[in-house]
Amino acid sequence: MKRPFGPLTYTSAECAEESEAFAATASGGERLDALVDAAVYWTDAGSCARALALLDEVAAARTGGLAAEDDPGLDRMPALYAFTLHTAGRGEEARDAFTAAEAYARGSGDWYAFEDLADHLAGAGQDERAVRHWTTALDLLLPEAADPPAGRDHGAQEHGGWDHAARERAVHRIRAERRGARARLGLPSDAHDLAPSPGPRRGLFDRLLRRGS
Repeated sequence: MKRPFGPLTYTSAECAEESEAFAATASGGERLDALVDAAVYWTDAGSCARALALLDEVAAARTGGLAAEDDPGLDRMPALYAFTLHTAGRGEEARDAFTAAEAYARGSGDWYAFEDLADHLAGAGQDERAVRHWTTALDLLLPEAADPPAGRDHGAQEHGGWDHAARERAVHRIRAERRGARARLGLPSDAHDLAPSPGPRRGLFDRLLRRGS
């Protein structure tokens, strides 16, 4: 029945079913990404067996070379798989999977892989390891967030679709998550906690200067 007032609220299971329905009509990387989304929702819904089955399907497709390079968003799968095993109560397998996800992040050298890994480790109650990987993500991210390459349009998509503004938002997000985890561990503020945020984009300054001239 259509609700007369307010936004519709969907359960995690309903979102998972919607994602699977979309995957059934999609192909390539788009299909695999939808299956990963469905796995996230099934894990939230407590249906870890269904989530793991979907992730196994995605892994098999990638092993066969399907869309392995077409969708960088699928790189979130190693940490997600480990987290889903943890949620399912399969502790030993989860530990091995998290170790494999750490190796994957190191091999990728991508700040997003480290952020995603840290988020899932924190969700699994492993704050100390999470802080370590958020720190790595910041070390990789901050030089580009603070000083984007000269001559590039700051609104342009770069490095897997992340523009400069998105990187600045990522710095704020990672610092907030990292600060919370360090507080839970009883650790004092460190250099990352006290560091100034990346400055406004030069493009904004340029527009303001042009408007005032």
